[in-house]
Amino acid sequence: MKTKLGWVALAGAFGSAALLSVSCGKSAERALDEVYNNLDLQKNTKLHVEEYWKGINGKDFTAAGRVVDVQRDREGAEVFVAVPSRITFHDYNLVLVVPDVAAAADLNRRQDVKFKGFLSNYKAERYGGAVLYMRGVEILK
Repeated sequence: MKTKLGWVALAGAFGSAALLSVSCGKSAERALDEVYNNLDLQKNTKLHVEEYWKGINGKDFTAAGRVVDVQRDREGAEVFVAVPSRITFHDYNLVLVVPDVAAAADLNRRQDVKFKGFLSNYKAERYGGAVLYMRGVEILK
């Protein structure tokens, strides 16, 4: 009985995280923190991270960060973004695939940027933190 209740509670937690991922402003920062916290292998088991990811993979997401670099990609451009409140790897912790190359080319290093897109992948680091990948990203003004 305890096992069934635990899975129900766990499923409810994943559902609420997915609902939080569609947001903007301060709530977007909290939603982004929640995603990073749940993907952190220093705080969570591998199973928790895998199950949490199943609940948010492909969900729309609005967030903000600071541009580290921009490179051409076969699908448009890759924008490497740092969320300063989180652990970064090679100075970034978000990789955005932006189909609009012109919009991506207008970005400058260390520029604060707001964007929306859908979560497509992640890389959880063994020593804490994670890198998120987003596709179909639109740069917001």
